[in-house]
Amino acid sequence: MSSQRTASSVPFTIDNVLPGMLAFPDSPDIYRIRLEPEHAGAGGPTIKYLTAPNTSKTLTGPDAHLRRLGNLAFDRVPTGDWIVGRLIAAPNVGNDDERKLQLASIEPGDAATALMNSLGLCNAGPVWCGMTVDERDCQPDTTDPSSRWTTVTVPAAADGSEEVISVPKPTALQCMDYFSASIIRNPLSGISIVNGGDDVVQNDEAVLVSDWMPGHWQGIENDVRTYEIIQSRDSGLAPRFLAHVTENGSRVICFLLEHIPDAREAGPADVVRCRAALARLHTLGISKGGRLSQHSFLVRKDEEVLIQGPFAGASVDGDKALVMKGEMESLEEVSPQAHLCLSTRQR
Repeated sequence: MSSQRTASSVPFTIDNVLPGMLAFPDSPDIYRIRLEPEHAGAGGPTIKYLTAPNTSKTLTGPDAHLRRLGNLAFDRVPTGDWIVGRLIAAPNVGNDDERKLQLASIEPGDAATALMNSLGLCNAGPVWCGMTVDERDCQPDTTDPSSRWTTVTVPAAADGSEEVISVPKPTALQCMDYFSASIIRNPLSGISIVNGGDDVVQNDEAVLVSDWMPGHWQGIENDVRTYEIIQSRDSGLAPRFLAHVTENGSRVICFLLEHIPDAREAGPADVVRCRAALARLHTLGISKGGRLSQHSFLVRKDEEVLIQGPFAGASVDGDKALVMKGEMESLEEVSPQAHLCLSTRQR
């Protein structure tokens, strides 16, 4: 595909690249690209995928598999409602080390759906809560440096003088255990929803749990189903599930959770309340899964304890009782980890 500018092609940016694994030469490279809404057309897809045979097989040179962002021989793609394109190695024009990938075809309709599924890019439904927003409306605020940095005061010299320095903000507590989560400006801010019979107005911030990676949709789907059970049967046990988040208005790849401001991690003094919360979860037939830690619980300002995901989900396995018993016993290990840090005070 030529990078020549034409009326039927538009620019794009590369969101992410997942190269095929060197140990598995048949695993494909997957490019996730993004179009600006004005280039996608009215209601058109802004997220598209490009797939290529593993670059360890199609391209040569010592860095061919690593130069992911520089492997494309084009900077524009055709307009239209297509979602998936196929890449091939461009013809060898001299130096084989500089060979790149070109767009060979685009897949429409059912063929695109079948290809997405074969790549592990499946739908992480079902949609149950009645509220859906698109991923394009859930982007973190990257324009304000204050959203990513804070200041601390540290000793500057032996005479007791101090210095104010800028440091990255610590990872938010509600994002600790997820593969990919972030605090974002809540696209539903100010909207009133019914929760447990009461009208609740959305906070200005929300937690976005997102994972487009192949195969990882299963974890998103599991938590979506688990939050449905919790919210319908014991809505005060976990942060509220706010919305399903879609890609291109259709494929569910994320979800939004209520952000609990000023929540803290659990410590030894919270074990009794954590045990009670975990027992409520087990009553729903759900195990927390994984190793319990102080990050598995959120202690609100009113000292109420919530459980946060990810969850192992509902289980009908014969070993469920044993698993839940082990989780309950592991609560004694829930205590803050020792951190090596300067004696600082946050401003």
